Amino acid sequence: MQVSSSTRSLVDSDHLGPGGPEILIVDADPDSRAGLRELVEPLAHAIDVGSLENALPVGQTRERAAILIDLDLQPPDCDGLQILARLRESSTGRDVPALFLSHSSDPLAERRGDELGALGYLRKPVDPAALRAKLEVLLTLYQRGVELRRITAEARAKDVHMGMLGHDLRNPLSAILVSARIVLMRDMLTPEDRTSVARIARNAERMAALIRDLLDYTRGQSAGGIPIVRQPAHMGEICAAMIEDIALLHPERPIRMSASGKLRGSWDRGRVEQAISNLISNALTHGTGAVNLVVEGRRGEVAISVHNEGAPIPEDQLPHLFDPFSRGETSRLGLGLGLFIVREILRAHGGTVEVTTSVDHGTTFTTRWPRAVRSTRELET
Repeated sequence: MQVSSSTRSLVDSDHLGPGGPEILIVDADPDSRAGLRELVEPLAHAIDVGSLENALPVGQTRERAAILIDLDLQPPDCDGLQILARLRESSTGRDVPALFLSHSSDPLAERRGDELGALGYLRKPVDPAALRAKLEVLLTLYQRGVELRRITAEARAKDVHMGMLGHDLRNPLSAILVSARIVLMRDMLTPEDRTSVARIARNAERMAALIRDLLDYTRGQSAGGIPIVRQPAHMGEICAAMIEDIALLHPERPIRMSASGKLRGSWDRGRVEQAISNLISNALTHGTGAVNLVVEGRRGEVAISVHNEGAPIPEDQLPHLFDPFSRGETSRLGLGLGLFIVREILRAHGGTVEVTTSVDHGTTFTTRWPRAVRSTRELET
């Protein structure tokens, strides 16, 4: 590629640093290019070319912060509109901001420039203050875009690493939990042994729940929500099974359930279990006395309420209760994802979750599970 002898890259300039933003100048007049370069260089790296032959290879090598194009270019160099149109055909030039420069005003050319995404027009000879003002805005937007892409890339990398870590930890935790549950079902354990094994199982279950919530959070962030697969299910059976499983690990805390009405429908059983388990665990952790579940079949939905006695949730925490990584000031358990995951699972089903809390009546989380499909996030079987 032949670039004009006046082309100057400032990649090594101390005040800009390597890899900084670049502005491409396309102008057939060497003196005009030199003047524009002098105005651009205090703000960004300047690369200048004088024809279509040079503009396309340079413009297509990487994304620039902006392009300055002389509208007065004439064949055989090709006019400025054609240069921008050709650059717009490449991935690196498709969205780059363009400013047109011209000695005269041409409404038809300006209209065509607008169609190609030109952001402005400057009359030659260029007013340095006007050009600088426009370039400062474009460079600010460019730097914000670079920063956003960097943050996005870092978040994706962290999501991958967290996912890998979660999968690596789940298998040994599952083995610990299954073994502890098997031991708990044996009759020869002494009360002391049973208490110790139950403690092991509870902590393994808590760790498994943390990993599951973390994986669901990262998966939901990248996929736009938690996916579900609906299948025929019975809410009463799901809740009873969850209570039996959790009660084995918490023999000191009664967990009671009452059920009424039509409880059959189509839900993602695994996700329902996860949500109810999170709510019961939350009640066991923050409440006192018995935990009570009420499963009620209603028209078009099934409502499940989880209630516990104890101190109410502070009023200032209620607006952020379902936010990710939100924990009460007195809580040191968990990541603050449990209630967030509950809300996301309900949203995926087209349902809702709400909470009521008071000194006299304790705390109740009420979830509503529609029987019919209402969410576009669902993956139907």
